[in-house]
Amino acid sequence: MDEKDQILSNYQGVQEHLKDFPEAKLVAVSKRQEAHKLQILLDAGHVDFGENYLQALLERKAEFPANIRWHFIGQVQSRKVKTLCEEGIHMVHGIGSESSLKKLNQQNNMPEGGALLQINLAGEEQKGGVSREQALEWQEKGLLQHIKGLMCIPPAGLSESELASHFRNMRLLKEEMGLLELSMGMSGDWAIALSEGATLIRVGTGIFGHRLS
Repeated sequence: MDEKDQILSNYQGVQEHLKDFPEAKLVAVSKRQEAHKLQILLDAGHVDFGENYLQALLERKAEFPANIRWHFIGQVQSRKVKTLCEEGIHMVHGIGSESSLKKLNQQNNMPEGGALLQINLAGEEQKGGVSREQALEWQEKGLLQHIKGLMCIPPAGLSESELASHFRNMRLLKEEMGLLELSMGMSGDWAIALSEGATLIRVGTGIFGHRLS
């Protein structure tokens, strides 16, 4: 099977699985992937792509057709929020600090698909995101008016049952907060995330194969 056929086979496998979850959709993570690989999915009709780095996203946005919905899935630094809101990014997945939330609330233009609050349920210091308690406190204070949903990156090394529990707790928090979107699940665990209520899954190497170093 050549590269194009492999990518299409991987993509169609995810899309087939998604038929059982009509509320969910795939964000194809194009981080450090060659442009011709993105074009294969574009030619197949896919329009939701995700990038981790702002400069790379802006370069991709200039290179590819205007109908693509670009998702910023990296950690959002407060100084990048204004640019993300002004550059027509479809959705920002990683508002994970008080400073970036404040910056978001100051903007006149908002991403069309909204912004997601990154939750760090496990309290991992090396990852961005806020605690469940902090999220609920900010909502009570009326600070989440531009937040459409939640996003998470679970701890590494979890078993399938532990991943399911983590994702389930995220869904319960989303429901408690009355939000719409839940971005969770990547190349190694997207099927588990879907079964626990993800509305957005972020899959890169599971579709495109190895990325450039």
